[in-house]
Amino acid sequence: MQPEDIARIEYDLLLEAIDRRYGFNFRHYSQVSFKRRLRHFMALQTITAIIVIFFPACSTIPTIFRNFFSISRSP
Repeated sequence: MQPEDIARIEYDLLLEAIDRRYGFNFRHYSQVSFKRRLRHFMALQTITAIIVIFFPACSTIPTIFRNFFSISRSP
């Protein structure tokens, strides 16, 4: 499987997980905008792959999503 295929799967899973867990459906947002914000968020959190968002230390999960949502609100 190619890295871009893996990234697409991880992206789709992230959108599904956020919607199912937190009730925020980002699937209809501009993919370009959402991915730009996601890359920015990942850089700030020093996350190298989307899948890492799913498996951080358990105590940091709420902090990670709080940070993501606060970054997503800024321009």
